[in-house]
Order: sequence, then C-alpha cells, then structure tokens
Amino acid sequence: MKLQRPVLLVALLGVGALAAVRADTGATAAPAPFSQWTLSTGFDYTTGKYGQPSSTDILTVPVIGRYDYDLWTFKLIVPWTHISGPADVVQSVGLLRNAARPTKQTESGLGDVVAAATRNVLDASHAVSLDLTGKIKFGTANRNRGLGTGENDYSLQADAYKVIDDFTPFATLGYRILGSPPGLSLNNIWFASAGATYRLTAATAVGAALDLQEKSSDTVANVSELTGFITHNLDRHWKLQGYVLTGFTTSSPDFGLGGIVSHAF
Repeated sequence: MKLQRPVLLVALLGVGALAAVRADTGATAAPAPFSQWTLSTGFDYTTGKYGQPSSTDILTVPVIGRYDYDLWTFKLIVPWTHISGPADVVQSVGLLRNAARPTKQTESGLGDVVAAATRNVLDASHAVSLDLTGKIKFGTANRNRGLGTGENDYSLQADAYKVIDDFTPFATLGYRILGSPPGLSLNNIWFASAGATYRLTAATAVGAALDLQEKSSDTVANVSELTGFITHNLDRHWKLQGYVLTGFTTSSPDFGLGGIVSHAF
C-alpha cells in the first residue's frame, strides 16, 4: 500500500510547518481575542525510487480549512491523492517496506483526513515563541486500493521560533504513534526539524528547513529531507506559497514541489 504525505504546506506542510508559517507572517499572540477563517488548496508532488528500479510518483491535492481564535489554531485537511509506482511509501513516515511490488500500481481517491489543534503557549514577549500541536490522521483512505493503511495515527509536536528583525529561526520536535495495518508492524517515531525564514519585503519571505524522522521499521532507513520555500501575500486576504524539496535517504523522495493558495475571510 502506498500512502500520501500530509501536504507539506499545512504548512509548509511537513515537519516544522506551523512554526514556519507563524514566523513568516510575524504572528504573535494578540492582546485581545482574534478570530479568522482561512480556506486553502494547492498541490504536493513527489517522486522517488526509494531503493526500487523505478520511481513512485505521488500527487496530492488538498482542501484545507483553518480557524484561528485568540491563542488557538484548528485545521482540517481533506486530500485527494493519485499514486503510481512499485514502492510502499508514506511520505510523512518514509518507506514501509524495502521490497518492490511485482508490478506498478496506479490508484486515485480520497486520502487520509487530518485534524490538528495548536495552542500558542509562549508569545513574542518571551525569549522564544512556542506552539504545541496535537494531530490525528484518520485512516479514511481506501486500504483495499492501496491508498492508505486504514489505521489512525496520532502525533504531538512543539514548535519554537524567534523573530529577529527580518530573520526568524525555528525548530520542531515531535512524536508520532503509527497505526499498524494487518500484516505490518510499524514503530512509533520521533521527528524533528530546523530552519529559518527571511523577509525580503513586507509581502515576501523565503526560507529553508531540514526535516529528520526515525525509520518506521527496522528494515528501512530514516527520513531526511531539505525544503526551500517562498511565501507572498498578495493583499490582506490572499497568500501564495511554493516550495521544492529533495531527500537524502532511500525512505525519502528524490524530488518534490508544491504550492498553496490561501484566502482569509
């Protein structure tokens, strides 16, 4: 079974995501309650051989709902996924098995729905800002068609960041509990990220992040990816984000790119 990565811009929609987005916008805890809805969509594409003779390609098109209220952020991600290739891959986890399928498999359909809640626990008045996030990946993707495990995953992560004029370093540390499908035992994993954003203008920022994750089983490699990204605010309501990435292990994609357009109400 081949599974989609949680969209990198959920965002940056990958590890270290929310810290990068908050840092990019210069967001801090407001002195009075603040409320805002945001709707986003875009695409995430990755390709890699994952140690196999031919590549596995994964395209994800998400619809992302976000609600910000005071110190809280809530997100719901509903993805459509198209997967083609021989490898058993979970891009948020890495390679599941290191043995190729006998034939190339192509499937499309609903991916795994993800719900997340984040609370800002330290704002910019402290030495660093800190967000805590709890996330559930529901096993909504069709197991019989190879689109998912049919199992839920649970994760908790901390995102720390510090705005220093136009420069914002950030770091993430998290732990994910993986649901194991029938016939496959997966390990729970630690994951981490480190990077920075730099504001080029009032509307545009660039950045990079290195993402590291433990291997999902003893027969595959750890995950290591480097992502470069750019964000641009068109106005008060519209934002564009784009990124490219490369991986360094057989559990990582060789190349990826994506983009997100967001509208705040």
